[in-house]
Amino acid sequence: MFLQVVYAFFATIAFAVVFNVPKDELVSNGISGALGLFCYLYFYKLSDSKTLASFIAAITIGICGEVYARLHKKPVTMFIVPALIMLVPGAGSYYTMISILQQKYKDALKYGIETGTIALAIAAGLLLVTSSVKIIKLGQEKKQK
Repeated sequence: MFLQVVYAFFATIAFAVVFNVPKDELVSNGISGALGLFCYLYFYKLSDSKTLASFIAAITIGICGEVYARLHKKPVTMFIVPALIMLVPGAGSYYTMISILQQKYKDALKYGIETGTIALAIAAGLLLVTSSVKIIKLGQEKKQK
């Protein structure tokens, strides 16, 4: 598990470079990706649910992205997108398509549903964090008025 998290750190940095993230933000990106994958692996081991683990990992990445965006005064997407690459259910998409090509439609449906629920869990985790941050900001603005 430790090695996977270390690899996620460097892989996230590599994707951040591909996305032209400034050099001084690369370590922050790597930390976000590593923490996200750590949460995924930890909660997958606890719950044996890829969907729940992906949801919690997306929340973790979203929180890291929001915190780093405030600290570094940069866009949130700069910290979220490279880190999320580690969570994308690419194998599920691959197995879905292979099953369709092999005319194994039951397998394709199984893989497709699993892939879709993981993608929805990732989106829901990010939506929860970004919505919460916006609600908190609105509350703070109303207090100041």
